[in-house]
Amino acid sequence: MATEYTCIIKEDGSGRYTSAKTWWANNECNLTANTTLVFAHGGTNGNPSDGSSVLGYTSGSSGTLKSCTNTQALVTLITGNFQASESVKVIGATQDNFTLSDTGDSAIAVGEIQGSWASPESGEWRLDGFVTNPTNYIKVYATGDAKHNGIYSATAWRIESISDGSAKNTVYIYTTKYAIFDGLQFKMTAQAGSSGYALYGATLNTNTQVYLNNCIIACAGNTTMYASGVRIDDADGGLLELKNCIVQGPATGTGNGITSTADYLNVYNSTIYGWKTGITESGCTTVYKNCAVFGNVTDFSNGDTIDYCASDDTAGTNYVDLKENAGGEWAASFSDHANGDFRIKDTNSLLYEEGTDLSGVGITDDIIGTSRPQNTNWDIGAFELIFESPPAASARRRMFIMG
Repeated sequence: MATEYTCIIKEDGSGRYTSAKTWWANNECNLTANTTLVFAHGGTNGNPSDGSSVLGYTSGSSGTLKSCTNTQALVTLITGNFQASESVKVIGATQDNFTLSDTGDSAIAVGEIQGSWASPESGEWRLDGFVTNPTNYIKVYATGDAKHNGIYSATAWRIESISDGSAKNTVYIYTTKYAIFDGLQFKMTAQAGSSGYALYGATLNTNTQVYLNNCIIACAGNTTMYASGVRIDDADGGLLELKNCIVQGPATGTGNGITSTADYLNVYNSTIYGWKTGITESGCTTVYKNCAVFGNVTDFSNGDTIDYCASDDTAGTNYVDLKENAGGEWAASFSDHANGDFRIKDTNSLLYEEGTDLSGVGITDDIIGTSRPQNTNWDIGAFELIFESPPAASARRRMFIMG
């Protein structure tokens, strides 16, 4: 087991950091080392700076303070054994200290994004510097006003980049191999003749695991660009998994929504729209369930298990046929798909009640937190239609009499 070390990220300055990129840069370390520990404490005296050298008054133990919150401290390169109840001071400072409440535990690095965001974070976010494993991993998530409402939002947290003549990425997973992203927005805009990915993991060997939950991945551009949503390359046991995600393309017939050469690709209850190819893989063991994949030149390129999915390709088993929108099926099934609103329109939607129970893989709600299922069966896609039961017979009689 490991303990989450949580830093608050808020644009208005009331959190520990004002950007996710700064949080990452200041805290990157070897989380798997036995010389990296997270400690609980009762509050700080002064303002211990990130990267300070620290010393335990009682034990004489030392280390590097990666960062410190009001209740926790992340310390690396530890020598000795810090003791509970001992005071830890910043070497060379007169007031910067805190008293430990425990002897430390191995860490999970967590960035909790809060509040509204007037401006996006911009430019490439390069995810390297952390050493991770399945126990000591990275988790970045948005909550409250920082989380989108299921439609790409200009007031929720987001990171955006522009590819302007050369290949670029919005998020570039370079050496960090175990990461969870939840409730975030990633966007790539590719100008004419350029290419890029909203999220790209390059040749990540040694069992990379990347989890995208409740995220919106969007690309914009024109027919002369090649912008794609998510791509993970891993040749040694890697996993890419999406749950309750929207992967929204430029609707120009270019780019791929999801591309993977990892050994395993799982896509559950997600919506993929507006690409040359919705989902494509090479050499993967794949599972696609309860997904709405439509409005692409090709919805699926390969796939081992495609089950309870809605598409124009009539792919897999238990499929729902969206019929290339020949009879207005898209407009009848989604609230406003052309403008990025993929909510289920009403109970007449082809997606309503057509999915299968995925609680066994840990899904209990939809992209905005609506419990699944609302009625009898699960809905297909990132959203669950909120089901309102009709009033009971006695209530209907009262309504009639009062009317």
